[in-house]
Amino acid sequence: MRAAATLLSLLAIACGSRTAPSLDPLDAGPAPVDAGPFCPPEVIVGVGVEVERPTVMWLLDRSGSMGLVLGDSGLDRTAAVRVALVEALPVLDPVADMGAIMFPGLTGGLLPVCDLPREASVALGPDRSDAIVDALDRRPPHGGTPTADSLRIAHIELLGTNLPTIVLVTDGGPNCHPDLEDTRHHGGDAFACIDDGFPPEICFDDQRTLRNIVAAREDGITTYVVGMDVDIPLFTEALDQMAVAGGRPRDGETRFYDVGQPDQLREAFEAITAEIVSCRFRAPTEPGSDARVRIDGSATDEWTALGSSVELTGSACERAREGGTVTYIGSCL
Repeated sequence: MRAAATLLSLLAIACGSRTAPSLDPLDAGPAPVDAGPFCPPEVIVGVGVEVERPTVMWLLDRSGSMGLVLGDSGLDRTAAVRVALVEALPVLDPVADMGAIMFPGLTGGLLPVCDLPREASVALGPDRSDAIVDALDRRPPHGGTPTADSLRIAHIELLGTNLPTIVLVTDGGPNCHPDLEDTRHHGGDAFACIDDGFPPEICFDDQRTLRNIVAAREDGITTYVVGMDVDIPLFTEALDQMAVAGGRPRDGETRFYDVGQPDQLREAFEAITAEIVSCRFRAPTEPGSDARVRIDGSATDEWTALGSSVELTGSACERAREGGTVTYIGSCL
């Protein structure tokens, strides 16, 4: 034992003031090779990535007042809608599924003024622009404005579809609700409708309409609201509330698309279709914090991760729509 202790003392003296070597086992032998993270390859959108197609239901008011002239144009509201649709719909044909519901319906019910459409006038699907215009041509203006029930039908039709959107085009306040307790008159309380000689169905049905838009929004269905020649304050207030509830309001004091001339209607449709055209694509891997997007080879931060999808925003979306090459670089694993 004494010899062993002496040997250790000698070794310590021999070492003197030299620094003792590290005993960290990672320092023993050559450093391991760092293979680095696995990063998926770049994917060009439109080749390796499926661009998402939105689904659009056009909800078109065909009530009797749609036969009136739009502004001072000399063109009735129905004709103005047709002209605007002929320009707007072909933009969506190659990139979106579309359908249309025209209200009121033509079912010959007990109160024809408030007939409800039983189903879509044009079923949802690709390349529907011609069919929608043809259906519009077959429907002369007549009757009331059962907006609330038509929204409910659109809601049912759009359930389970991709990026669902309703575009409501109307020229006044909704009506056609038989329950007086849930309606009102634009000149006072609901019973003023009766005092004026109108049935309950002619009373203002804004609250039920608003509830149906909210219900659709809760199921992921957004609603644009376009109002034509709407000049009654109670109606404009209701359309503003509907636009906000639908999740697609305009900026500014008036939240719905307020149009009084055919050119304004065409501009409204152009703006709406530009928003609808999808700038969203499914990513091959769920985007993480290190995922990247390039437009025509240049990095951009104008995008948002939405689950397993990527949505381009701002100028990145505009450049993509104009034919720019979008490249996605996924998160490293």
